[in-house]
Amino acid sequence: EKVVKGRDAWQAGADFLIELADAGHQADPNHLVFTKEPRDWYLPLLEQALNKLRARGQEPNTYFVYGGNFYGNPEEIGPAMVALKTTVDQKLGVALCITEYGPYGLDREGRSKYYVQIWRKLTPLSIGGSAYVYTGPNNPNPANRDAVLETEFRMVNYDGLPVDDTLAALAAQFKAERDALQAIQKPKP
Repeated sequence: EKVVKGRDAWQAGADFLIELADAGHQADPNHLVFTKEPRDWYLPLLEQALNKLRARGQEPNTYFVYGGNFYGNPEEIGPAMVALKTTVDQKLGVALCITEYGPYGLDREGRSKYYVQIWRKLTPLSIGGSAYVYTGPNNPNPANRDAVLETEFRMVNYDGLPVDDTLAALAAQFKAERDALQAIQKPKP
């Protein structure tokens, strides 16, 4: 049995991921299929795998969504989001979702403002996003795998009560956007 190593092994993994996504879509064509990659160096491998699928006459852009993660200062991650959106559009030809986002390494007092700023940057570039709010014992730290987070991304405590105004700020932003869309979509008398 042949052992695949190096780039060929990574490409085989990307091919399998796309085949698995396509099989999931075939089994349930009414739902999107997401893949989330923590590093964008994997994009050329996904591009090649998606091109193989397209060569067989299948079009994954109707159901396949690529997910990217962003943490840090809203002003610094904004350009990175634009760059990822451009790459996903040009190389993958599929939708983009920001699968994790959150301010990192910034003052705690401005946290709610930073979450909302990041949300406002990602919405025109993607189909949406998910605020990273993992909480629990031994919280993983997305910026430093050797460290444990105690409260950096927590929005509620163990009793489900907000720890600050971040949850309310995001809820208000989401409601404002929903209300604006409903006003646009409302039939005129």
